[in-house]
Amino acid sequence: MNILSSICSCGIHLYIVIRLVANFDKMSQYKGFIVAQSLVYVIDSVTVSLLNYVWMNDEHDSYGLPFLPISQQTVSALMILMQIVLRIEVELDYMSMLLSTLEGLPVFVCYLTTHQHFKCISSSDRVKRMQSKLSAGLLMLMLILSINNVVSWFYFLIDENYIFTDISDETIATIGRIYHTVGHQYDPDMVSNIDRFRDQMVDLGFLPAKNYAREQPINLF
Repeated sequence: MNILSSICSCGIHLYIVIRLVANFDKMSQYKGFIVAQSLVYVIDSVTVSLLNYVWMNDEHDSYGLPFLPISQQTVSALMILMQIVLRIEVELDYMSMLLSTLEGLPVFVCYLTTHQHFKCISSSDRVKRMQSKLSAGLLMLMLILSINNVVSWFYFLIDENYIFTDISDETIATIGRIYHTVGHQYDPDMVSNIDRFRDQMVDLGFLPAKNYAREQPINLF
């Protein structure tokens, strides 16, 4: 099944690449991005097939007998590279949380600019009504963004045990469902990937079996 899924994935993405490259004399930036993305999928599918690596539905990894035997040194190097990539992903995830806090700033500037502009000029009643609706829409958008940021940061602080450390798992799950309804800036599953990655290295014998502390938030500054 793993080989069949890899063949299907490679076939689909190779078809996309061939169609784009053969039918267009000049590649635009968007088409080039699609070609690059498809090539990445092809490389990933071939690698997964050769290593006989399967991702199960219950979020557990399953390793079969690899069709391409690799040395322990190569596996160690790949594990180190994977850990570096995972930590970069976590840092980018935290950075997106910080940047998302400022997403309401352009809306606020737009609201002030339009309000001051129409306040300084004379306009008809129809234009004033349209400007009033525009201002109301911008205020509503700022309110929605504010609620989104509050829920996202609240869930982030609870998940990282900054506040309400004695809160029940059911309450955290409820807050998580509300959070995923209004936004997705912070992904706790990405943070837990490092813990799962350490467990994999322990199972493979590349790390000693001991209890690792929960990954602490990364200080970006």
